[in-house]
Amino acid sequence: LVLTQFLLKKKKMSIIESQCFLAPPSCFCLFLFAAFGGEWRTIGLTGDYSIIAANSNRFLAAAVLGLAVNYLTFAVIQATSSTMLKVLGTVRNVIVVVVGATVYHEPVPANEWFCYFGMLLGFMAFTKFSMQPSAIKQDKSPETHQNSKLAG
Repeated sequence: LVLTQFLLKKKKMSIIESQCFLAPPSCFCLFLFAAFGGEWRTIGLTGDYSIIAANSNRFLAAAVLGLAVNYLTFAVIQATSSTMLKVLGTVRNVIVVVVGATVYHEPVPANEWFCYFGMLLGFMAFTKFSMQPSAIKQDKSPETHQNSKLAG
């Protein structure tokens, strides 16, 4: 997330440029872990490649949705920050638990409810403080320093 934010904010790259920069090493690492983690060997020995072939439309849909999630993640980081992405992920998880408990009647102990609502309060506080302008803003542009020398 830090590298993504660096590319999008500091280097002013577009979302597609950032994806092109980060995708090759990510792909390499995923293939490396699949190859040496034993997953390719296991799929080959069990013949589970046929499952992928039989459900190719579902695998294609999952790949397209995964790509869409990556682009949306980069868009959120570009519009806000990586911290906000993490906060939104936490809120999403709380919402999943609340919906699961209310709609599907899943049991949630009282101490977990306390923690979930504490996270929501933390999210609200983060949102409130991040939307307020900073009390102390320092302008370090050369024009400001020259103007202050002329005034004083």
